[in-house]
Amino acid sequence: MADKRVVTRDQDSTTQAVVELLTSILGDVQKQVQSKTPPPLDDATQTAVDLFAEIGAALALQPLPTITLTAQPNQFGVNGGTTRLTWAASNARRVSIDPGVGDVTKVEAKFIDVPVVATTTFTATAIGPCGNATASARVNVEILR
Repeated sequence: MADKRVVTRDQDSTTQAVVELLTSILGDVQKQVQSKTPPPLDDATQTAVDLFAEIGAALALQPLPTITLTAQPNQFGVNGGTTRLTWAASNARRVSIDPGVGDVTKVEAKFIDVPVVATTTFTATAIGPCGNATASARVNVEILR
């Protein structure tokens, strides 16, 4: 490392000496930090690190879940009606539809008829081993004027 001198203007000799001392100390600290290498891991720690790497690689290979959700019909007059929510999911362990439906028994593809009395946005969530996916369907109910 090249010797660096701090050049200051209009400083007394005491201030200049302090600046040079601090510069020297910081240079020594930098050398020590750069020369330090972490100690090798013990066997148990290295095994844990290796297992986490394997788990991470396995999870990266798992496909993310996907889901679609439709509502038919999706438009009603002032009295509302019954809509059919239809979903299709893949790579999911569980599917839940909100509001009001909750967990559904058929994960892959199924439908359920739901009464609707006000405009509602239904959201289906597919929960998989490596993440979640959501899809929404809106059902409009006309407002009495």
